[in-house]
Amino acid sequence: MKENTELQLLYRKYINNQLSAEEIRNLLISLGDFSLEELNKLTSEVLFTAPDLIESNEEEEHRLQQILAYIKLQQHIPVKPLRRKLYTWLSSAAAAFLIIGSAVYFLNNDSLEKQAAAANLQPGKNKAILTLANGNHITLDDALNGNVAKQGGVQIVKTKNGQLVYTVNDIAVSSDEQNTIETPNGGQYIVILPDHSKVWLNAGSSLKYPVSFAASKKRLVELTGEAYFEVSKDKVHPFIVKTSQQQVEVLGTHFNINSYTNEPSTSTTLLEGSVRVSAGADFKIIKPGEQAVLTTKGLKTSIANTEEAMAWKNGYFRFNDEKIQSIMRKIARWYNVDVEFQGEISAEDYDGKISKYKSIAQVLEMLSSTNTVHFKIEGRRILVIK
Repeated sequence: MKENTELQLLYRKYINNQLSAEEIRNLLISLGDFSLEELNKLTSEVLFTAPDLIESNEEEEHRLQQILAYIKLQQHIPVKPLRRKLYTWLSSAAAAFLIIGSAVYFLNNDSLEKQAAAANLQPGKNKAILTLANGNHITLDDALNGNVAKQGGVQIVKTKNGQLVYTVNDIAVSSDEQNTIETPNGGQYIVILPDHSKVWLNAGSSLKYPVSFAASKKRLVELTGEAYFEVSKDKVHPFIVKTSQQQVEVLGTHFNINSYTNEPSTSTTLLEGSVRVSAGADFKIIKPGEQAVLTTKGLKTSIANTEEAMAWKNGYFRFNDEKIQSIMRKIARWYNVDVEFQGEISAEDYDGKISKYKSIAQVLEMLSSTNTVHFKIEGRRILVIK
């Protein structure tokens, strides 16, 4: 291990973007042998001799929290909050920590990238299949932008940015016809319904809905999987989302429902408005920032982690004290892979946040950096090894 003074010099030059490629490699190799306590000590030694330490603003504090979460994931132990006067320096150095993590990944785990590339494993994208009332199937990712179908007085249009838009051309349209849009694993799509409600469908999900709500007293749709809803306000016609185990009724609001059949619970997270969640004779009315969770033990409400619930819709994975089995189910749906656990399954809880458009190798590396779980990619199968 290098002398502390030499490391301080390398560390400071790295922060100031003054290192050569060889010096960066030497620094990474040295830091790879450090414990969290040793890294904290080195950081403090550099900080206390750094000039112009000033109080941070709110944005800098937010960036600090992001880097603290990254450090926590890497070391997988609690990280004590640093003193406020260190925030400014750490905010400017946040990218440096992330770059170090990326560099260590490319130096030590090139094999995962090669395995993923050989299997051509790609992040999900906008793709779905639309099934019309007459049974015709339209593969939306292959269909040209523009009009894809017309049913009665409703025009169905595919836009260039991954949306399917229903437009009612006639003032009064009465129809019992149902359409279904289904996203495969590795797919997502947005649907704008005839009442202008907007629905984001996650991978491995489906939504069944009427071509028109004009003749109905209620706006009933059926969901399998996960979707985020922004429902148009209509006090006369309640909007109802039916899943296999529950029913959610709203007048106009924003909420997320996770109802995958391979998950142990169905969760409804409310961001705006008010919803009534029913399961048999039991029901709960939840407010913004709350979540209703249905399990075999019944329906319960709690304070929601809205960032975690909305992560998929906002373009990233967010793991918050989550078991590896749950994490791998998300990865399997988004990257369209099979997952197999070999030997003992890790009992650890994992924290982390990463773009879901990163390569699968980068996501797996973030998890394996904890040294509690490891991975091997064989074609479209991911082996999980403790």
